[in-house]
Amino acid sequence: MSEDNKPSSKVKDAKSVYGQQSPDTRTIYLNDSIRNVQFNYKSNYIRTTKYTKWSYFPLCLFQQFKRFANIYFFIIAVVQSISIISPLNPVTAIAPLVFVVAVSMVREAIEDYIRYRSDRETNSQVVYTLRDGKFQELRSDQIEVGDLVYIKEGDMFPADLIILASSNEGVGFIQTSSLDGEKNLKKRSRPKGIERYILNTFETDRILFVGECVSENPNTELYQYTGKITICDEVFSLNANQLLLKGSSLKNTDWVLAFVLYTGNDTKLMMNSQAATFKQSKIEKRMNRLVLYIVIVQIILCCILAIIGSFWYRNEDDKAYYLTFEYNVGTNGVISFFSYFLLLNTLLPISLIVSLEVVKVIQAFFIVNDVKIYCAERDRFAKVSSTSIIEELGQINYIFSDKTGTLTRNVMEFKLMHVGGDLYGNPADLEVVKPGDATSHALQRQVTSTDTKSGIEYAFKCDKLQQLLAGDKKQDYEQDYWVKSQNGKVQQHFTTQKQLVSEFIKVLALAHECVPEFVTKDDGTKIVFYQGPSPDEVTLVDFAKNQGYFFKYTSDTEIKLDVTINGSDKEVVYPVYRKMEFNSDRKRMSIILKDPSDGLIKMYTKGADSIIKSRLDTNQIDKVSLGETEDFLNKASLKGLRTLLMAMKVIDEEEYIEFQKKISEAEKDVMQRDKMLAGIYDEFERGLVLLGGTAVEDRLQDNVPETINDLQEAGIKIWMLTGDKLETAENIGYSCKLLKNDMTVWKMSTLEDVQAVCSDERVILNNQMLIEQKKRGLLVEAQALNIILANFNFKKNFVKIAKSCEAVICCRVSPRQKADVVRIIKDDDDQAITLAIGDGANDVSMILEAHIGVGLYGNEGMRAVQSGDFALGEFQFLWRLLLVHGRWCYLRNAELILYFFYKNLVFTIPQFMFAYLNGFSGQTFYDDYYITCYNMIFTALPLMAKAVWEQDINPQTDGVDLNPFLPKLYYVGQKSTIFTWGNYFIFVINGLAHSVIVFVIPYYVYSFAIITKNGTNADMWIFSVTSFSCVIFIVTLKLMVFMRYYSKWNFVAIFLLSLTIYYAFIWIANLFSVTYTYQTMLPLHKAPHYFLTVFLCCGTCFIVDLFITGFKFNFLTTPTDYLRTIVNSGKKIGDHKKEFDKIFAKIKTYYVGEDMKREQELEQRREEIAKLLEKQDLSKNPFKVKPEQMNNNH
Repeated sequence: MSEDNKPSSKVKDAKSVYGQQSPDTRTIYLNDSIRNVQFNYKSNYIRTTKYTKWSYFPLCLFQQFKRFANIYFFIIAVVQSISIISPLNPVTAIAPLVFVVAVSMVREAIEDYIRYRSDRETNSQVVYTLRDGKFQELRSDQIEVGDLVYIKEGDMFPADLIILASSNEGVGFIQTSSLDGEKNLKKRSRPKGIERYILNTFETDRILFVGECVSENPNTELYQYTGKITICDEVFSLNANQLLLKGSSLKNTDWVLAFVLYTGNDTKLMMNSQAATFKQSKIEKRMNRLVLYIVIVQIILCCILAIIGSFWYRNEDDKAYYLTFEYNVGTNGVISFFSYFLLLNTLLPISLIVSLEVVKVIQAFFIVNDVKIYCAERDRFAKVSSTSIIEELGQINYIFSDKTGTLTRNVMEFKLMHVGGDLYGNPADLEVVKPGDATSHALQRQVTSTDTKSGIEYAFKCDKLQQLLAGDKKQDYEQDYWVKSQNGKVQQHFTTQKQLVSEFIKVLALAHECVPEFVTKDDGTKIVFYQGPSPDEVTLVDFAKNQGYFFKYTSDTEIKLDVTINGSDKEVVYPVYRKMEFNSDRKRMSIILKDPSDGLIKMYTKGADSIIKSRLDTNQIDKVSLGETEDFLNKASLKGLRTLLMAMKVIDEEEYIEFQKKISEAEKDVMQRDKMLAGIYDEFERGLVLLGGTAVEDRLQDNVPETINDLQEAGIKIWMLTGDKLETAENIGYSCKLLKNDMTVWKMSTLEDVQAVCSDERVILNNQMLIEQKKRGLLVEAQALNIILANFNFKKNFVKIAKSCEAVICCRVSPRQKADVVRIIKDDDDQAITLAIGDGANDVSMILEAHIGVGLYGNEGMRAVQSGDFALGEFQFLWRLLLVHGRWCYLRNAELILYFFYKNLVFTIPQFMFAYLNGFSGQTFYDDYYITCYNMIFTALPLMAKAVWEQDINPQTDGVDLNPFLPKLYYVGQKSTIFTWGNYFIFVINGLAHSVIVFVIPYYVYSFAIITKNGTNADMWIFSVTSFSCVIFIVTLKLMVFMRYYSKWNFVAIFLLSLTIYYAFIWIANLFSVTYTYQTMLPLHKAPHYFLTVFLCCGTCFIVDLFITGFKFNFLTTPTDYLRTIVNSGKKIGDHKKEFDKIFAKIKTYYVGEDMKREQELEQRREEIAKLLEKQDLSKNPFKVKPEQMNNNH
């Protein structure tokens, strides 16, 4: 514990005087540090580092040995240090281990030092803090809970604060971009009524402000807070609107005065900070199992050699009188076991993990710097946050995509409004055509109009509306529209269409959470930009401004509009009584204010059509107008437009006083306040009168239809998860080619729909359509999804049908339901790789749930980008990320791992065979230093170079565009065609064969050959070096046979960084007497045997390899092989498309059969779970039973 966090010596005395606080809340005495000391609140000292200068070495070292591989090689190093057992120099085991661990520890040290510098900067921030009645400059780590602090514009908040006053009548604007990535300004305001205490206090020379705050305990909820302040027996309620979070900054406000609520690790920022979860790819999981199996094989081989050695000792003891056996047969057997355990430990390559990590980092570098994934509009390259799963980009089975801001631009254009039975906008935007018709989805921008004041262009243009608002009587007509209060004492009567339309536009200008931001142009004129929680809100406010209702100022108590009527401007001030903000549960927002034009208290409400319609006053509903509005909404939805309804009611003063009493009572209850307020709001936001509706267009991003079509062609199932209504979601589905005209589309909205679609009969029909290759799509609403999730039988059939559909759309879904949908697929098939992509905070749950999360840089903040494993500028770049980089990364990393095991097998098996020649004595076949350098220097770089630059197909080869073929080649990674048990055993057999060749041929050459002029033959170390040279040449040059793409860096790695270094090494090692190969090189290279043997071994291996490669190419041709041949021959690729399709069809037929077998296995598993649920009577809560429980029952 740091000194700052240690309890003060005064704590005990303070507690005895002031007593204890409730365990569910915390009490804070404002501007009274002596009384607060009793609670031992955490200091504001921030430390995000993992280590201190004293704990770094032991803790970091401990972290390194959490890895199985490091533990394994540490055991090897320890055993190798035991002289009675080890045939090798301990340095050969210790040096590689030290190198690998040191590299990781240095990386940890660098990362921790960066965190330390960040902490130091945070802790040294100067904060103006009230102490002894005056403001003083203190360091951030010196402020305490309860302190009053003064924050200036642009400053970061040093802790979680509660605003008490500001330069802007108690209102402050904050930016939380460094906290949640959202750049739009958020409004925070002081507790209502507290200003009189603040003003009175600050009129004196010495500030003696005191009070008591009862607050909820620290928690991770960023946007929720409950508390209260008591000053002079007057209680002021607190909520998230008063909360200034650490990590955010003050904007558009000169200063704020606030008190410190939470400090240090109690702040919401720190409580939400967590270490990134480590993700492991499917390849790495299989590799880890492979490592375990190799360890088992190693132990078996050691046992075989120890047992044979024991028999050899027993049989040869009398014959080999010149050998001295110090121990009995059993002891010698144990020693032999451990000796060979050391000699054969190179079956597991110590450098594999390091090499794989380095390769993935370089692959990530290529992705990040790929100009073809650069988004010029947002000036963003791709971002890679998780290199550990980079190869899984080439293995995706399912994509779960958000709609707004992901498939669409999230740049809204106001299209239409419907008020009083009249439509304003372009009627052509509502023309209904056949779903899927291209003309219905040409989301084109209309001819713009221009605001003469600001020079900003608008997509909306309607002469009829302009003429109506300008007073043209031709466009106006009589209305008889009444809005009455619930008690009937006050009412408003709209007698003309103009009055009704004006009231409607006032709702758009007043009922929102936007903030105006004024910018001065070069010519000195000011223009306004609006910042809001969503582009929809900004668009509606901007539209109102363009129609003459200019929203220019907001505070906690009033809103100011500049209203233009008949060419004259007039400022209108609306006193604000209460705002009821939008959230995903309410799906609406309301504002209660006083209209100065008629003196009435009104509530304006806007929200989703389903929510508003359910809250209309049945006694005041104009059924004709409602029917016309519903018709407008349906047509707009069919065109893919986003719709909202506007409503209002007038409120008698008595009604408002009664409402305010309920609010005041609820705000006194700190713990239940939010729940009680929600109930009061729900009751009060009823009895509404409909004014009209709006339709806003969110156009598709560039190349979305083409991208989706290619991804589907690649065998990836795409699910769209959106909050839009079913009709809107369906139309967007057709627009982006997720749904197609030749599809049979099934829809589920109600229980009856679920019972029909998820029935056993429909599953049979679905299977029949699957056999007949008929395309199917599925649309599911949130209500139906809840029914499915609550019943296992429904869920089981839903999964079977949905997985076989070409497209699935889930609409009206919440963030939690998005994550649930991803989890359904993950739980059903643990082999399927899922990817979730979105741009907003409501997509974070889905992104975190999927195997791979992709965040998009958009207009809804950076939460999705911060949570994702990868980030892109637009959806279209997913094409290149998956079909190019994903394929390449899978291909490269899979072959890297297989080749690593192959080359180590070629190198290690001669040790096993040499045991027969040395009487199973544990003698090493290779020099210690050769063993050390084999994996780390001689053979590492050529293989890494291949893994970095290898390409089976380059989309742009000599001007030939191969992009149309890439979707069909995606199966290579998706079906895991390379890193399979079959391929592993082929590499094992290949490695065993080559290891026999590099041992047997040199053995027979040097057994009888005389290599010197004086008639002596070769010694053991000449045999060893020759065999080792054969190994180096074969495993290095074989890469050239194995490679598909040759770059200059491959040749540099092979000839300069591998073979040249190897020869330099063996000649240098030859000069030192500490090596076994001392003075070996000169006689070795004088005789021709060495060169001929190396040539013979390489030739023998490569002839077989080339024969196998040629056989596969001619008789087992893959689509990739064929495509590469056509390109290399210079022929026109279009002339050979039919032949390519024929080869691909054979591959596809095979994998369709494999998929059907897999689905049968999954179906059997589902049935077993269903039976288990039936036995346990848990069908209503299927999530209590996990698959592993079922397996355990077996």
